[in-house]
Amino acid sequence: MILPRILVLAGLSALTSCQLPLPETVRADARELPSPTVRLKLDCPYRFAEPVDARPSDESGRLGLNDYRLAEVAALVRMHLDAIEIAGPVTNTTPTVTLRVLKTYIDEVYDTTQIPVVVYEARINDRTPAVIRSQLTSMVWHTGSESALKTFANAFDDADSKLVDLLNRMCPRN
Repeated sequence: MILPRILVLAGLSALTSCQLPLPETVRADARELPSPTVRLKLDCPYRFAEPVDARPSDESGRLGLNDYRLAEVAALVRMHLDAIEIAGPVTNTTPTVTLRVLKTYIDEVYDTTQIPVVVYEARINDRTPAVIRSQLTSMVWHTGSESALKTFANAFDDADSKLVDLLNRMCPRN
């Protein structure tokens, strides 16, 4: 009769003495992400309309115990677009690219792999829009916010690169 009581008391003591870390919400201004690491160049001129943040909310997933919320994503995309080198002069007849950010999030698989995702919808003039998705995969070395934000920056760089590839494929050929 004494042994079951001792086991119950030991179990309760163990439960009350250990403290699990609580999830934290990391609010980040996307404009503070690391700058683009690759110089991108368009083979023909395009004019970029003001990007639109079309995400339902700024919730951007979880890594470790941190929930991420990215604000000012449209401003970040504008900075990235302004950094793209454009071949040729931009005139009134230059095609206009409208870019909408549909999704940003980060997730992890089995505590070893992190997957940041950035999804754009790109439309040139009145053509059917194309969906551009960055889904880089990397090892989780650290689940801190600095590591996660660098991972988001890499995903934006990848999405930008895919956008430039798409636009270059659509350049008029002489």
